[in-house]
Amino acid sequence: TSAANTIAFTSVSGNPALCTLTFTPASAGSYTLYLNGADYVSFNKITIANGYTGSTVYTVWIGGKAEYNTISACTISNPINPNAYGIYQSNTTDNYNTIVGNTITNGYIGIIMQSNTSVYSVKNSFNNNVLLNQTGYGIYSYFQDSVTISGNIITTNATTGSYYGIFTQSNSKYPIVTKNKITGINMTSTGYGMQHNSFANNGFSFGRGLIANNFIQMGGTATTNVGIHINGGSNYTDVVHNSVNMTSTVLSPNVSCFRYEQFLSNNNVQNNIFQASGNGTTSCAVANIGTSGTSNCIFNYNDWYGLNSTTFGYCGTAMGTAQNSYAAFKTGGSGIASFEANGFNKEALFNSTTDLHTSSPCLSNLGTNLLSLVPKDIDDETRTSTPDIGADEFNVSTYDAAMQAIISPSGSSFATGTPYTVKVKVRNNGSTTITALN
Repeated sequence: TSAANTIAFTSVSGNPALCTLTFTPASAGSYTLYLNGADYVSFNKITIANGYTGSTVYTVWIGGKAEYNTISACTISNPINPNAYGIYQSNTTDNYNTIVGNTITNGYIGIIMQSNTSVYSVKNSFNNNVLLNQTGYGIYSYFQDSVTISGNIITTNATTGSYYGIFTQSNSKYPIVTKNKITGINMTSTGYGMQHNSFANNGFSFGRGLIANNFIQMGGTATTNVGIHINGGSNYTDVVHNSVNMTSTVLSPNVSCFRYEQFLSNNNVQNNIFQASGNGTTSCAVANIGTSGTSNCIFNYNDWYGLNSTTFGYCGTAMGTAQNSYAAFKTGGSGIASFEANGFNKEALFNSTTDLHTSSPCLSNLGTNLLSLVPKDIDDETRTSTPDIGADEFNVSTYDAAMQAIISPSGSSFATGTPYTVKVKVRNNGSTTITALN
């Protein structure tokens, strides 16, 4: 096969449900589809399923220097098995493979691409997939160069164990993680929306990393629970225009919208919304940031908002340094030059807990110009030179009043025929000052 002579498998009807490739092996370690050294092969609009519920099993295996293959608009159906892998690569160098527009259900990991450690895989892409109900990881990307992880929708009904929406390790040479929606994560033990380890760590020589335009919502009672974690060795990366909403109320240094480790360098964190909404009354901390050993990092034009009256966030030379207010939080970050000199402490009114679109005027046109990095938002709408904060570029209505709460009367039952004076709390979501409500 070659670029001019490809092989394509596709369903005649265009409906994956009517064209199924399935296999239930008798023992562990088997697979339904193995692209072993295959090049220029595509599978489109097909259901690929594996029924083995015992131990380790692979639905699609990519290996043996498989290159220029495409799996698109397929249903990858994994068994309900804590050792099942949807799309799998391990210790081989496989390049230019495209995983796009698929629905991948169940199993332990939806997509795991783990390349050879000495010769990284190049330009594999995982875009616009729906990853449902994995118990361990949505996407796991290890030893990849110039990888793109974009436009994926990731959620799970798992609550126990450890779960990562997107996990990267040693992704380098312009790695891109953008426009993903990771929501409905409610773990009781450990949860990460994203964790990035040694991300773009050779960016000075080979190109910066980009983490942008992502929606992340995390809840549950997990004692380790983080929206975005920038872990050790992650340098030369732009973390910009993301929206994170934490609905957890657990107060711990290990629970926050954003966690940024010590000894990182040359990272740019700007124009993000990091909001700890909690239950509407109290919340987890907004962040845990350690400034010791950092160099050439920029933190600015971010919105930090939380509801915890004891600890707003953790920020200081050491990780876990508690700060009781936004002002103290900014002071704690003084180890990073001009830390949040133009930062914000404003509540974003999201469309819902998991839909992080917003039209909050308090965040409109307040960002710094990052058009060279992110000219469009999560919905592919064009940004302006004075962009909105967060992943969503939005328009603000002139007049938009919303009732937030009934102040009085209180109680659950009222006498008929008795007049009451009703007092409500109203929020102005428009761009014009409201002086009266009729």
